[in-house]
Order: sequence, then structure tokens, then C-alpha cells
Amino acid sequence: MDPASENLLFNLARCLHLDRQDQRALEALVVIRQRSDDVLKLEGDVRKDLGDKAGALRCYLDALQQAPNNAAYINALGVLIETTDDPTSHVVMWRRLS
Repeated sequence: MDPASENLLFNLARCLHLDRQDQRALEALVVIRQRSDDVLKLEGDVRKDLGDKAGALRCYLDALQQAPNNAAYINALGVLIETTDDPTSHVVMWRRLS
């Protein structure tokens, strides 16, 4: 897929996510081959909203590998970790980050 088409898919996924059509947004995102940090962060947001916290965690960590100083990515990861239902998982997730 050419970069222009992938950019179009990314923007479509952003619009779908804003419209709370998260399953359709995810379907658009997983087709994108160029897994940039922006794509990974948006996919993490979509997966989180779909209830896939493990998938969201994976996406946020991958985005942070590409852009380790991005405050928005760090914040999204922290919010995900702190809002998990199982308090013991907080420790496990923070340890995975260290």
C-alpha cells in the first residue's frame, strides 16, 4: 500500500475513533503496514476503548520505543496502568516498563 493510502486510512481511523466506531477504526489501523508511533498510539487508544487492555499496553509500549520522550504516550500508558481493575497488575505492568 502506498504512503498516501496509509495516511488516508490513518485519518479515517481517527475519525471513526472520535465517532466511537472503534471496531471499524481498528480494522482500518491493522491494515497499515508502516507502524509509526502515531499509528501505534491511536491503535492503543482504540484497543483500550474496546476493552483490550493487553493489546493497548503492547501498542503504547511499541509507540514509546519509537518516541521515548513523547509525554502523550507516557501519559496514555500511565492512565491505562492505573485504571486496570486488578491492583496487583499495576506492579507487574510498571515492572515491565523498568
